Amino acid sequence: INITKAGATQQAMSIKTNLDGTKIINTTIHASGGDGMYLSNYGENNVFINLSIVSSTGDAVHTFFTAGQANDVTFYNATITSGGGAGDYDFWADSGAGNVTFVNSTFDNTKLLWDSDAYTNLTVKYYTDVSVKNASDGNVIQNANVTIKTVDELIEYNENTSLTGLTTYTPVSAYSINGTSWNADNYTQYDLHNISATADTFRYNKTFYNLTASGKTSTISLYLTKSSTPFTFTWQ
Repeated sequence: INITKAGATQQAMSIKTNLDGTKIINTTIHASGGDGMYLSNYGENNVFINLSIVSSTGDAVHTFFTAGQANDVTFYNATITSGGGAGDYDFWADSGAGNVTFVNSTFDNTKLLWDSDAYTNLTVKYYTDVSVKNASDGNVIQNANVTIKTVDELIEYNENTSLTGLTTYTPVSAYSINGTSWNADNYTQYDLHNISATADTFRYNKTFYNLTASGKTSTISLYLTKSSTPFTFTWQ
């Protein structure tokens, strides 16, 4: 879907009703004036996948949520670009409270704005895959249990590896902004993550993973060693 709008007012895409479970995929939005996307009075579990949002002379994503609404919106694999003016933002939380998540998405994190009465939480995540292998021969280990935690022990992911010894790509938090602006009081960085794996007949192993240093999308290899034959003691 391609949506193009010219003119200095209104928005290229505007969603103003309370909807739950909306999914919009593979869409290009270009506004040469006004906002690229405007979300107001939104609902729960709404997903946008593979969107390109460009506003050449305005804001790219503009939220105006109503207090008391669930307002959960997730963007996957989005490219978000606002205009070059001093008042143009890639993300503008105008009013109300909500939860917005960008997963594996590209935007300028210096062009974010919260108005004084906006309490929207923004969480930014990137994909991380885990490959579990036998340390002695490099062969993959299927059905190994993989857990990813933040350094403060928040479990973000728990899954068994597939036949290829891989987990599916999972969104892992890079940082979150909770409240009314981006400052030290409400900005939480999740650079370091603890990745661990266990499997039958193998010893437990773990590693620390720096999401920021490794880039936006990464595959982490974790090697397990075979456990020794258990010692059996027989009472006489």
